[in-house]
Parts: sequence; structure tokens; C-alpha cells
Amino acid sequence: ARYLGAAARRARRVIGIDISNGMLAEARKRLDDPRVTFVQGGFNDAGIYPFAADLVFCVGVTRYIPPGREVEFMQYLDRLMNFGGVAILTFVVRAENSIEAKIDILVESLLNKRGLSDRRFTLAQIQQMAGFGGFALEKIVDMPSPFLYTKKIVRMRKHA
Repeated sequence: ARYLGAAARRARRVIGIDISNGMLAEARKRLDDPRVTFVQGGFNDAGIYPFAADLVFCVGVTRYIPPGREVEFMQYLDRLMNFGGVAILTFVVRAENSIEAKIDILVESLLNKRGLSDRRFTLAQIQQMAGFGGFALEKIVDMPSPFLYTKKIVRMRKHA
């Protein structure tokens, strides 16, 4: 809701999409603005949205992309956006320190065994994903984390 509220102050129409009805209910409680619409759905539901966006925020989403479905996710963004639109995504990036990377791999493996996706990406994977959707990477910024991994905030623009 925090990002949607900031966007609503600058836009005529803002749409928040989440797969969880519980998260949507919480967002509705925190943000009561007639310019904001909430829609339940995931990236494989993109064809149902009757709009095209100029700006998309995907915060905390990429870590839940199941392995092997990166192309599908980027195609979702492609269908969701206008040409020239900007996508801001956060990616969890694998630790670079060898000891932390080994711990990180172990944690990721344990979560995956429990059916919980918590993906880590390399910079090369992020660059490859941008290419899948026909996006140009414009900026990548490190975002410190108190955990063993870092996050990267990625700004990409859909090719016109």
C-alpha cells in the first residue's frame, strides 16, 4: 500500500495486484483512495487485466518465481505494460562471499524442499530475464539487507 499511495499522488489511476486476498484486504485497510483499484491474481493471470501500465512495481515478487518460469513472468510484464513503460523490480541476489553463499544455498534448498520458493538471482540471470521480455535495463542499484543476501532494485524500460 505504501508504494501505491505514493503512485496515486502522481497518477490518475493505480492498480495493485496480489495473489493473496489477505494481503489485498490489508492493503485496502491501509489505503482508501478512489484512484486505487485492487485486483486478485498472479503473473499467469495477466491476460485478464483490461489495462496497460506505464509504471509497474514488483517488490518482493521475483523471489517467488518458480524455477523455469522466468520467461513466463517476463511475458506477463510485457503484456501488462505499454511500450516505453518502466518496470521497477526487486531481486534477491545470491551472496558473493563464498561462506555466505554456501549458507544461502543451504537455506534456499531447505525452503524449496518445504515447497517455499525463495529464489536468488545472479546479475547475469537478471540481464537475461530483461531480454526475455523485450526490456532494456536502465539502472541497477544495490539495496543492503540485514540477511546473508543483498537485493538489487532494477529499473527496466519496455522497448517501443
